[in-house]
Amino acid sequence: MDYQNSTNTSYFLYILHDTKNAISRVTVTSKFTVSILETACVYFGEESQQWQSDGCKVGPLSNTTHIHCQCDHLTKFAGFVPPNPLRFDKVFSASIADNPVGLIAVLAVFGLFVTGCLLARKADRADLQKVGVTIPAGLQLNSDTNKHYVITIYTGYRAGAGTTAQVSIVLFGFLDESEPLHLCDDRRVLFESGSEDSFLVSTDRRLGPLTHVHIWHNNAGFSPGWFLSRIVVKHVRSGRQEYFICNKWLALEEDDGRINRMIFVASPEEMASLSNLIIDRVSKDANDGHLYYSMIGRPARSSFTRVQRLTCCMCTVYCAMVTNIMFFGQGDKFDPPEPVRFMGVEFQLPISLPEIMIGVQSAAMILPVTSAIVFLYRNASPRPPKASPKALTEPHVVYRGGRTSTTVSHQATDITPDDRPPVSTPSDPVRAGAVALPSGLTERRHAVRHLRQTPSETEPGAIELVIPEGSSGSSKTDAYKEPKNGFKLPWWASRIAGALAWSASFVAAFFIVLYSLSFGRAKAEAWLVTFMTSFTTDLFLLQPVKLMAAAVGVVLVLRKPMNDDDLPPAATTDDEEYLDTVPQQIPSERKGTELPGDDVLAEDRARRLRKKKVRGALKETLLYGMFVCVLLLTSYGERSSLAYHMNQAVRGFVVDGSGGTAFSEISNVTSFWQWVDTTLIPATHSPPWYNRQASNHSLHLPDHMTHVIAPLRFRQVRTRQEQQCTIPDTMLSVSARCLDGFSVLNADTSNYNGSWDAPAKSNRTFPDDTTAQSPWHYAYGNIADGFARVGKHGTYDTGGYVATLNWTLDRSIEISTDLQTKNWLDVKTRAVFLEMTLYNPHANLFSAVVMVTEFSITGVVSTATEMTTFRLHHGDQVTLLVLRVAMALFVLYYLIKAVMNFSTRPLEYLTEAWSWLEIFIIFSASTTLGLYFRAQGVMDDITGHGDHVFESYHQAATWYQMYTYLLSFLICCSFIKLIRLLRFNNHVNALMYTMTKTAKPLFNFLIMASIILTAFALAANLTLGLNLKEYSTLLATYENLFSMMLGSFSLQS
Repeated sequence: MDYQNSTNTSYFLYILHDTKNAISRVTVTSKFTVSILETACVYFGEESQQWQSDGCKVGPLSNTTHIHCQCDHLTKFAGFVPPNPLRFDKVFSASIADNPVGLIAVLAVFGLFVTGCLLARKADRADLQKVGVTIPAGLQLNSDTNKHYVITIYTGYRAGAGTTAQVSIVLFGFLDESEPLHLCDDRRVLFESGSEDSFLVSTDRRLGPLTHVHIWHNNAGFSPGWFLSRIVVKHVRSGRQEYFICNKWLALEEDDGRINRMIFVASPEEMASLSNLIIDRVSKDANDGHLYYSMIGRPARSSFTRVQRLTCCMCTVYCAMVTNIMFFGQGDKFDPPEPVRFMGVEFQLPISLPEIMIGVQSAAMILPVTSAIVFLYRNASPRPPKASPKALTEPHVVYRGGRTSTTVSHQATDITPDDRPPVSTPSDPVRAGAVALPSGLTERRHAVRHLRQTPSETEPGAIELVIPEGSSGSSKTDAYKEPKNGFKLPWWASRIAGALAWSASFVAAFFIVLYSLSFGRAKAEAWLVTFMTSFTTDLFLLQPVKLMAAAVGVVLVLRKPMNDDDLPPAATTDDEEYLDTVPQQIPSERKGTELPGDDVLAEDRARRLRKKKVRGALKETLLYGMFVCVLLLTSYGERSSLAYHMNQAVRGFVVDGSGGTAFSEISNVTSFWQWVDTTLIPATHSPPWYNRQASNHSLHLPDHMTHVIAPLRFRQVRTRQEQQCTIPDTMLSVSARCLDGFSVLNADTSNYNGSWDAPAKSNRTFPDDTTAQSPWHYAYGNIADGFARVGKHGTYDTGGYVATLNWTLDRSIEISTDLQTKNWLDVKTRAVFLEMTLYNPHANLFSAVVMVTEFSITGVVSTATEMTTFRLHHGDQVTLLVLRVAMALFVLYYLIKAVMNFSTRPLEYLTEAWSWLEIFIIFSASTTLGLYFRAQGVMDDITGHGDHVFESYHQAATWYQMYTYLLSFLICCSFIKLIRLLRFNNHVNALMYTMTKTAKPLFNFLIMASIILTAFALAANLTLGLNLKEYSTLLATYENLFSMMLGSFSLQS
């Protein structure tokens, strides 16, 4: 029943006797009052702009103060967005062969995981050779542990940051300084990019608290350049650590060209400086904290292996895929968010509340599982090694300093009795003051498990000499305790994490396949493309920005140095290689700790700077060549060679007047109407049928290929009725009336009633007024619909008196005849714009045509035609979008590069002509992208709204034309810069040299040539300007003289 529209409604009230609770059948008479309340559950429909009640009903919990509503549809006030329904009956009956999209996606991810596991396992095994504290070759430890230091060298995370040179260091303290310490290890590669290399050294004398260090390298090897991040020196006995922050290059071709640095102990202020904290935080988060990026830069000492990280990545990807497919398309069911006004500007929010809720729900489903897996993997203790049945027969040293545990041991199986050297004693040391170690410990011929991190049951931070029972030699133990490491889970926690990761991945993959089958192939393919696009964009574009922003935010909040929380990994097992068997991988040109001489460094510096310059030029040329290729593909990829033929066809039918009056032959109002009747209307209207009946088909040109998508319209621009001009008294007898030239100030904007002599009572024109279509009412143009047009006799805006023809031939002729009869064009008419929009579906091209006829106050008629042909619908939108993104990335790169160059050398940068060319290219490219997106936005509005009025297409054509002009200038300037970058080519270099040497003489010649040309131009304008159009103005005279010098002139003129 419709309660809102009913006028007379009958309600019946029934009283039901409660037979269950009845005690006795006694007749009772009582009075009661019944109150009737009318309630309804309604919501406001944004599309219908009315209150609606569909999908909602009043619930049983309603009372006189509250209304309980039960709605089965979702609106913005709902807090939960349901996922896509999964119909198992449809899924299990579907054929996987007809829709294998989900299965292919799942198997592709698994295939990438298997391939990545092979590479990750290989990298994990290689990392085992990089961990631990090593004793430099040729150095025996002093027996006094008060003179022991652990030096940890941190190489920066940069391209080419590692070095092949031999590094040496000298420690300086309050009491003394150490001898030069050669930090080397013949059994492994040191000082790689992002590596942390630790060395256990000892000094002959006590140094006391350290003040600074002197570090250098011998500039040997094929890549000696080294970016040193920082140095940490730890005193073994006291556990005190000193930090030395460098963050500079030790390279001849970088920074200040030095290969030795004197670095002082970092003060608390320097440790807490914003730049150092941000560098440390970003490096830590990118190489260890970020799940995807840490696959490449994972620290070797981290117990969270690459295989485990890859397993977490697989689980995360599967979970992201299943949540994405569960809510795919659900956000499109809601209305877009309301526009927001800020400081007088209204803009549309890019995301709605339901979409935010979908993101929250997806995160709530993914984060608990993935976070638990990462937590278990990262905090699992290393598995304790199995007890060996063979007892140790040689003394061994165990060093456990801070967060590293290094074991140097000899087993009975490693050293034969004949090879076993005698144990040194303090009275007979291998080196004076050294700890009693086998003298052959550092020799490569022994298969010693060298510098391997192993867990220990003893306290961390202890260095001790352990002698097994039954072995000979002295027994001595010195232990210096440190705080224990953080919370760790049992070793089997990693097994739980693996089981959880594989279970979550299997369940997610299973439901991905089910959802893809329920979607159908078309929707499943759309989902897969959307997911791949969003995932790739997030991984490579958004994640770096978020990582940087998060690091900066954490640093600004905490403002304290970071602590390294990596604990030693599991002990070396039997399937791992001995470090001593690894061959030396980097040949050195020169051994030793000497710093090369100044002459050698100067020669090497010059050579390396030349190589760096050549490499930089090649890199810049290749990169800029890619940028030019992107520009060319962008510009020519959206253009069609058929545009020229379409323009020629339009000119042939409409402008040149095939079989009728040509547009250029218009000389007065009469000839204009003759051109309209004999050429324009027949060429743009479909002819009548054989029975003389008018055709109702769409308008098209005589070729039947090009369609007119909207009726033609004329827009007239006039001067006012009242003119203020002065006529000499002697000429008043000839004419007492005069007209001024057109300008914005004297433009006629009044309304008339069917004649220019009958002004209307009101000059107000409303957008919804039906009389606004009258050719006698002025129509104001919107500045957003186009731009002012510059003609030969004036500049005209987008307003005017508009007369629109009809779809049929007969009706259009009637309108034209009526306008001629009523003198719609008269002596006050200054310009008439014929505006039409054409479309050729076979070439998929649009053309906005504007034909201007100007009537000057001298009676001369000037005609001009402008045709802008463009493609509104592109078939390769994805390719063009990728090119736009690539172009934006290139522009951003060159913008950052320009800003950095300006900040380092501002005056030199601004005085270079090529710098201004680079600035112009960056500005033009940025503006070009803005114009493109503006034009594309207008085109999208036309496509979405189905608007076929001329203003919409003309606006799109105007923006597209501006975009085309600017893009052409950008390509021209880009090729000029590309020629400069190719200056290492002999021919280009000769051209550049010639232009440089002839620049001054050519400039002087151009000054003289311009003076002479100006003299001839002035003379030609004064003598020939009255009779020849080519010399009527000074600008036209210059143009004609330049054309004459190029060989183009008219003998008849």
